[in-house]
Amino acid sequence: FVRAATGAPEALFFVDGTPNGVFDPNHPVVLLTLSGVPGRRYHLTFEAYSGHTHPGTQPAEVVQLQPDKGRVVDGVTLVLEREDVTAFVLELRVLLQLVEGLGQDSLRRGRIQRGLASVFSLVDAMPQADTEAVWRPKLAAAREVMRPLLQARNGTTAPTMGIVGHSHIDTAWLWTLQETRRKVVRTFSSVANLMDQYPEFIFTQSAPCHTEMVRNDYPELFSRICSRVAEGRWEPNGGMWVEPDCNLTAGESLVRQLLVGQRATREMFGYTSDTLWMPDVFGYSAALPQILQGAGVRFFCTTKIAWNDTTRFPYDTFVWKGIDGSSVLTHYNSIHCAPDPKALMGQWAWVQHKDVQDRRLTAYGWGDGGGGPEAEMLEVARLVGDLEGCPRAVHTTLGGFMQSIERDLAHDLPTWVGELYLEGHRGTLTSIAQIKRGNRRAEYAMRDAEILLTRAALDGRMPYPREVMLGLWKDLLTHQFHDILPGSSIAEVNDEAIESFGRITAEARALANRALVSLTGSGKMDRWLFANTLGWERASEISWDGAPDGQYPVDQSIAAQWVEDPTGAKRLVMHGAKLPALGGTVVVMGHGQPSGTSPFKVTADTVETPFARAGF
Repeated sequence: FVRAATGAPEALFFVDGTPNGVFDPNHPVVLLTLSGVPGRRYHLTFEAYSGHTHPGTQPAEVVQLQPDKGRVVDGVTLVLEREDVTAFVLELRVLLQLVEGLGQDSLRRGRIQRGLASVFSLVDAMPQADTEAVWRPKLAAAREVMRPLLQARNGTTAPTMGIVGHSHIDTAWLWTLQETRRKVVRTFSSVANLMDQYPEFIFTQSAPCHTEMVRNDYPELFSRICSRVAEGRWEPNGGMWVEPDCNLTAGESLVRQLLVGQRATREMFGYTSDTLWMPDVFGYSAALPQILQGAGVRFFCTTKIAWNDTTRFPYDTFVWKGIDGSSVLTHYNSIHCAPDPKALMGQWAWVQHKDVQDRRLTAYGWGDGGGGPEAEMLEVARLVGDLEGCPRAVHTTLGGFMQSIERDLAHDLPTWVGELYLEGHRGTLTSIAQIKRGNRRAEYAMRDAEILLTRAALDGRMPYPREVMLGLWKDLLTHQFHDILPGSSIAEVNDEAIESFGRITAEARALANRALVSLTGSGKMDRWLFANTLGWERASEISWDGAPDGQYPVDQSIAAQWVEDPTGAKRLVMHGAKLPALGGTVVVMGHGQPSGTSPFKVTADTVETPFARAGF
């Protein structure tokens, strides 16, 4: 193993040029090789990030960055694991946690306490005060005392915890998208390393966006991931491109999250997600069940509603019914914990309807900033697979766990109708207004571009620019992540999002204009196509800031006049051109006088409109 100095920064560990794990405060030791060979030489490289952690994310916070206070790499050490010492520490920890979780009157608790008293009489309380040759052999005798305590099994009514490795990586939050590219490779290479050590280890990864980052930056690591997916141990399940905000995004964007996410997962792995995995999103629209059914997603998993600040949500596993009556099987899972007695017993205590529900999903591993599971978590999971007094821990996939609920429990589950509202994070609905406005403008611009480009392609006017549009959609969907669009990230992320939304809007509008030019069909500069991308006819005024200077519509039924807006810009305002639903009207322009009959009557001291008469 390689061990980093205490307090070392987040770092990617390379062995002979290949990513092989992460060093951070939660992962101070990384496996170098399972079996060392004398004379074998390794080339070790470390790519470290020693930046700040939480600047500028809280209300009224005064940000004072101190570069000289950053974390420093003090060096690394090559170490050989003493497996008996590791085993003793973890076995002792498991039994101590079991004692803490069992009731005072528990016979099981009493017997463990008696055994632990013997253990403490056998081992040295301060091993550092003596030589290893003295204290280490005593551990074997202590482990013999603990062995029968660890071999005691549960009865038939013990609950089950489906455990799966996971790292909930925020696509941006206290770091930028560029740093996320490094976080995902650190995490995924660590998971790949652990899979070499623990054949039972199953990992679920929910965001195709993150996998595509790894494929583009580290194709060799992506190839290792593909091999594990083929084995069924690396589950690319999650449904959407990222975990987006579900309050502020348009319905079309939620559809696109699924469309782009599912297509990417199928293209990379030949896999289709059956579960929408969104543990950290700030509330969920009642339109989602219908959208999920359209994408072939049958299950939904979240954690966040358990964060309600006032009202506890009444169910843990239930059927969620949306606006139109569509429904998905829903389960509250738990993430960011270890599969040890303390966590598993606490997770079972949370379950409300134990007469119906006999299982819960637990996703273990460090997240938010990445990292994933530790080796110690997997070692402990082996000890608690079936340990009397602790819920059974069974390695599972996300989809497999939800399918077991559908198979065994669905007939007894309650139904919840409507929105899943989060009583918390309410300020995210309004914070950083430029991001909200930019997102909506980009959504409208992409919708217009899609309709017009598709029309032009169907008419044979121009080929549909698939790769360009897919790239723009991926960019937009990425910036709808649930810490970017809500404005809950650091200032640099907000600034990047505002710039990105503006760029997406400009590029989408340029593509829409290309399609409009192609659809006019004449090539003459006097013919202008006005398109209506809405589903109903429009006959309202058209304010045109790109009109040819000094020209007017030739059609006398269209009233038109040049005006100057408050910014000083000239524009042509027209009325009378009817635009059919999802269609358009060609207006022929020419030099001449204003056309049409004005509905306004103006004298020296009055203005009369169809609605009012004003005197001055």
